[in-house]
Amino acid sequence: MPPKTRRGTDTLDLIPSAAPMKGTSEVVRVKDAFAWIEEQRTIHLKAVTPKGEAVSLTAAEVRTLAQRLEKLATILESLQARGDEPG
Repeated sequence: MPPKTRRGTDTLDLIPSAAPMKGTSEVVRVKDAFAWIEEQRTIHLKAVTPKGEAVSLTAAEVRTLAQRLEKLATILESLQARGDEPG
């Protein structure tokens, strides 16, 4: 489950998690599509509406999500390069 995020605009939400988790506190959000780093090993992606339906994104929203995922991938690579990856 992704950390808590702010509701509202489609801006990049990089906010601290209120609950302890085995990942970083970076969360990417576009509409109801979320991505986060889990256990400093992988990026998890969840895209579902509050009603449990698939999330629909426009071409522009997909490009925004792709750009934000690229940034999250860079963070993950940086964590792993520093040797922070759990063994």
